[in-house]
Amino acid sequence: MLSPVMQTGGTLVADEVMDDDVIVGDTIFTDGFNLTIEEGTSLEFDTNGVIVAEGGNFICGDISGSSVNLTGTSEWNGITLIDCDTVKIYKTNIEDIKDSAYAIDMYNCDEIEMQYNTFTIDNSGAVRGSYTTTSMNPLIVLFENTFDVSGNNIPILNFGASSSSSVPIIVDNCWFYAPTSSSSSAINITNISGAAIKNCEITNYYSPVITLSSSIDLYNNEITTSTVYCSIYGSSGSNLNMTPGIYTLNAGYNGIINSDDDAHNVYVDGSYFIVDGGNNAFDISGSYDAGKHFTGYFP
Repeated sequence: MLSPVMQTGGTLVADEVMDDDVIVGDTIFTDGFNLTIEEGTSLEFDTNGVIVAEGGNFICGDISGSSVNLTGTSEWNGITLIDCDTVKIYKTNIEDIKDSAYAIDMYNCDEIEMQYNTFTIDNSGAVRGSYTTTSMNPLIVLFENTFDVSGNNIPILNFGASSSSSVPIIVDNCWFYAPTSSSSSAINITNISGAAIKNCEITNYYSPVITLSSSIDLYNNEITTSTVYCSIYGSSGSNLNMTPGIYTLNAGYNGIINSDDDAHNVYVDGSYFIVDGGNNAFDISGSYDAGKHFTGYFP
């Protein structure tokens, strides 16, 4: 039986399982209880509708089940997850997020797994993860998600820590599509070491991958853009690894194409790139003017 809180807003008083199709009218607070949205459920959110999960587990959908649909009557505020122990989101379609908001906005959440989801967004973001403590050992895995963007003015994936932290972030087999008018990035990573972007297809973003004070492995990605900026940007002591290890195929084999005459493929600003023996393919416009495969400066 669905509690009235799930329709009118309010605070949960016990673990809740949502398996009915309803309109969510206002903010739902979980207050540390577990919230599960069953596979096949459709939720429609009013303008003020939002789920705020504080602690506990947030589970949405099932890998082997039918899709969950999270949409808005017009535009809605997305889902905010704070200090959650476990976040699992599977086979979920998310649409109609308000401009400059994130569909999934997480703070200090621990075990995160998102698979087979589709985000259809316009001038909003898909997933943001923020970490303000170094006492955690989180693991973030995004696998086979599709990000279909009709307008892009904030990063689609945006992960950051308040101080340099080892936060394993794995973005694997994901598809990022944007119009040529995109003005932001597909993936933005700040103050994090241990990130890996692999087997992804990233198309038409103004700055597909941006790292600040971070260390990432890039493996078997196809990055195509026509921006005047650059395909991969590393700043503030970042380390961009595109070479496999001796015993591990963890990096390299990327294909990076930037067709703008003044564009660069890799630009480092006080940072490093490692490409030796990585079997990467770099391509810039045949009529390039100032564009370079590699540019910038090392620390």
